[in-house]
Order: sequence, then C-alpha cells, then structure tokens
Amino acid sequence: MSALLSGLDSRELAGLARVAERLLAAQPRRYFGHHVHRRRSGSGNEFHDFRVYTPGDDLRSVDWRASLRSRQVQVRRHRDETTSDWLLCLDRSASMSLPDPAKWRQASLLALALAYVLLHLGHRVGLALYSAGVDQALPVGLGAGHFARIAATIGAARPRPSGGASRPGKALGLFGGRPGVVVISDFLAPDALRGDLARLQRHSGSVHALQVISANETRLTPAGAVRVRDVETGEEITLADPAVAGESAARALRQLGDDLHAFCARQGIVYTRCAAEESWRDAVLAHLHALAGGRAGLART
Repeated sequence: MSALLSGLDSRELAGLARVAERLLAAQPRRYFGHHVHRRRSGSGNEFHDFRVYTPGDDLRSVDWRASLRSRQVQVRRHRDETTSDWLLCLDRSASMSLPDPAKWRQASLLALALAYVLLHLGHRVGLALYSAGVDQALPVGLGAGHFARIAATIGAARPRPSGGASRPGKALGLFGGRPGVVVISDFLAPDALRGDLARLQRHSGSVHALQVISANETRLTPAGAVRVRDVETGEEITLADPAVAGESAARALRQLGDDLHAFCARQGIVYTRCAAEESWRDAVLAHLHALAGGRAGLART
C-alpha cells in the first residue's frame, strides 16, 4: 500500500466494519441498491468465509477445526440475499489538491475505508476515478484480492495538475444495472454537482455524497493579503482587503455546503460533510450513523 494510504490501520478497518454490521443490520433494502446478489456475509445457510472471533460474536458460529488450524478462534460467516453492487466515485479534479494535499488524502482514505466496509458486508464494489469524465475504473468485485486492487489503484492516483471539471454523472452505465453510488468530492462547482447527483439518483439504486472540505480553502499570505486559487485551473488571485475577502469566501463556502445539504435532503441522498484534517474513521462513522438514522443528510462543521 502506498505512503498516501499508510494512515489506515487494518484493526481499525475491521472494527469499523463490525460497527457497520450492527448499525445497518435493520436498514431498509432501498439504502443498499436494487440489484441483489446472494453474496452478503450474514446468517443464511450458504457458507461465505471465516473471520477471527471478536467479543460479542455468537459462540454457535465458532468453527473449532478452523480455529485449531489457524491457532486463532475462527467464526463462520454465511451469505444472505440482501446485497448489491456499489460504485465508489472519487473526484480527482484539480480542486482536490487545493489548497493543500490534505483534502485528497482524506478523500482517498474515505474511499478505501468505505470499500473495505462494503466488501466486508458482502457487497460487490467498483471504483471510478473521475474529473470531466471517468479517468480510470475498476469493475465490481469481491474479496480481499479485489480490495487490494482498489487500494493499489487509489494509492497510485493523483488529482489532475490543472483543469478537469467534476462530472461524476459520467460514471452512469459504467458497469450496467443500477448500482448504489458513493460520490466523494469537495463539490466546489457552481452548482455543487447537483445536476450530476440528480442524474445518478434517477438511474441508480441509492446515492451517497461525502463532501471533503479543507480548513484552508482560502489562505493568508505572510504579508496579510488573501490569495485565492481557482479550484480547477490553479490560478491564484491576490485580493487587497484580507478581512473582507476572507469573510466573503468563507460565507460563500458555507452557503454552498448548506445548499448541497438541503438538496440532498430533498432528493433522499445520504449526505455528510467532513474536514480534510479530521480523522477518517470519525468521518466514516458519521456517515454510517447518518445512514442508520434514516437521515438523508447530515452536515457537520
């Protein structure tokens, strides 16, 4: 795994997946898309795989022969019929590296953590790296080997150096069917990608939006003037009055997030917003809680 993704801890990922199992156990199927497969780890009759026992697991699911072979207590997992295909859409337009690399790193960690959780729950997961179009894609797959492929693809990816509008809607029909879609982006576009989100919502099983915003979207130069970057071209403009310019930019950013939150709530899109500087684990947990609580949107500042 690349240095970019070294911040992920396998034990934390496994713990997060167990939390997801508990939080989402009773959720309506509509939140998980409409194309159902007999692939989920659950309580059905078809054997899926083993995992290491954790406190709270049903002792009746322990496989003692497998435990003796591995020298760890192993729990049997089974498949049921409540899973579907998911497509993770990760924005790699130029704005994702501005104003600093923290935003791209956070977005990458969120995509990888969600891939792990979805695969753990038995879903098939695909990946689309997009800007003005789909720049790179992995078809849906299952298992640890597929997770490794997703990790390698995300780890090798970088935001575009310039240009590259954000158009996640270009991923429509990428793999056929009606997969659930998770869009991870800063959503810094005039319409906050609302048009693309609406199209995805019409043609997919379920849509999630995770907005990643840096605390330094505008930044002060040492001299006190404000330098604002165009989010796609990277061009910098110096504004003479830092107090006025900084407050204006902050107000516009807040308004964009509030408008996006309201739009997602109307559309039934599960939405959360996180800071690039916060823990990726906290951000994923917040999104899972938003989903488990049946809320179409949850904004955090």
